[in-house]
Amino acid sequence: MRNGSQAGKSHVKSTNGATGQTSSLKAKVDILEGSAQDSYTPIKSLNTFLFDWKIKARVTKKHNKKTWKNIRGQGTLLNVELIDSQGTQIQATFFNEQADHYEHRLVENRVYLFANGQVKMANQKYTSIKNDYSIVFDKQSEIEEVDDDASIQNRGFCFTTIQEINDFEQMRTIDAIGIITQVGILTQVNIKQSGAVKDRRNICIADESNLSIQVSLWGANARTEGYSEGQVLALRGARVSDYNGKSLNSGDEHSQMFIDPDHRRARELHNWYEYHKSNLSLSSVTINTSIITNGTGIATTNCGLGGAVGSGGERPDNFKFAEELIEELLNPVRSSQSSGLAPFLSDAAKQQTKFYKISGFVKMIFNDEKILYLSCPDCRKKVIEEDGSWRCENCSKLHETNLPTYMLSALISDVSGNVMVQFPRELGDSIMNGKSATEFKEMKDEF
Repeated sequence: MRNGSQAGKSHVKSTNGATGQTSSLKAKVDILEGSAQDSYTPIKSLNTFLFDWKIKARVTKKHNKKTWKNIRGQGTLLNVELIDSQGTQIQATFFNEQADHYEHRLVENRVYLFANGQVKMANQKYTSIKNDYSIVFDKQSEIEEVDDDASIQNRGFCFTTIQEINDFEQMRTIDAIGIITQVGILTQVNIKQSGAVKDRRNICIADESNLSIQVSLWGANARTEGYSEGQVLALRGARVSDYNGKSLNSGDEHSQMFIDPDHRRARELHNWYEYHKSNLSLSSVTINTSIITNGTGIATTNCGLGGAVGSGGERPDNFKFAEELIEELLNPVRSSQSSGLAPFLSDAAKQQTKFYKISGFVKMIFNDEKILYLSCPDCRKKVIEEDGSWRCENCSKLHETNLPTYMLSALISDVSGNVMVQFPRELGDSIMNGKSATEFKEMKDEF
């Protein structure tokens, strides 16, 4: 209808000489064009029970084509992110032949009509888009490029606060934004699994919660120059890491970054920072970080700019003695028992993450079968042996090798008492005097 409307519009201009008649017909054509625009299905109306739909959307992000592999076979997939005139976003996926077909036909920032795709429930872990649904396009789908539409914005964000990041699991994909408080130098890192060398730059960002978090920029994102304190850094598709508390990873293969974007949240953060920067005191959700700033050689710890005692005498780093920590952790249990909500405590506790600091010595390490597990080389989840290979149910992949990984439990003692603490993954290396889980397993197998 859009092309038909344009033809009608051209016809009106070339055949009607009377001004009044031309104006009347032009108004009628404009109404038809508006009807055509309204006939497109809004992305927010898509669901698994709707089949006859057509959306008009802009491609805001086209990810690199990936290879997938599981026990049923292997193939390729291509993910793209779409946004419509109402600002609603959705992720779309193409598999195998369709991924090859559309890899170079879909271009970022161009507008297309999409129809006959399959609407499915979205896996929120692998996308920062806050939409319950996603689309899979196959060979029956119809995709047509159309003229640019100024009513459809160039990019969309679903920002998450630093406080909310505390509650997210490892590898969760999010959009984040914050004021840059520290900028590290560009370094090169050897990746153990692949042996490749990658560029990395660590940056700290903060927001109005007075919390800060470390962001590790990789590849082209790290090599970008011009970062400075006081700028707003926006990230699309950053991944949450639970190493040393919470941190973010932004690699050029999966994430986009924007400096001082033209966005309401960026303006809010600028105003907040300008008003509070003279007496800014931050607590970091990233523990034991070390950022070397350019030209100074000074290592700044914890991404925080403060250290003063907060309101009510509480320490912003949340330091506790063992006895205090146990008492605080037991309070929700006692409250739930007294209110009859004890059966629901474990589910509620899984949705909350808190960080504490304690100081003590390692009184005992529990050397049992749970001290380490065999994990997936990609996602570090537990793998299952299957016909001489190792299957990861999380990645749906079959690997030839596995990666021994610590899940070490130790009794930490201080002047007030003892508390049992788990040291997962590389955190266990420090407890084991630098001996990796792989080295420990080899030593254990010898006996």
